[in-house]
Amino acid sequence: MRLFLLSLIGTVYLPNSISPWEQLEQKFHEHFFYGHNEHKLSHLTSVKLMHDESVNDYIRRFCDTKNQCFSVNITEKDLADLAFIGLCSHIKER
Repeated sequence: MRLFLLSLIGTVYLPNSISPWEQLEQKFHEHFFYGHNEHKLSHLTSVKLMHDESVNDYIRRFCDTKNQCFSVNITEKDLADLAFIGLCSHIKER
């Protein structure tokens, strides 16, 4: 992580100019990924547990989809709620 700053070229940011991690993540995505294979919130809400899929595999697939939603700004609670909604009812009851 410390060496990451050495790999950046172009505009130089002063120390503490990007304080929250989310802001650094957004700047990184804007520079490297903006619009390239980007998913929307609708992609994330459409992720559902598939028949014969483990919950771990579902969560991994859900997170992979979230990682493609570069400009979607969503709280951790709302993200967890979306993941929960995608589960089957018998798993939700547990």
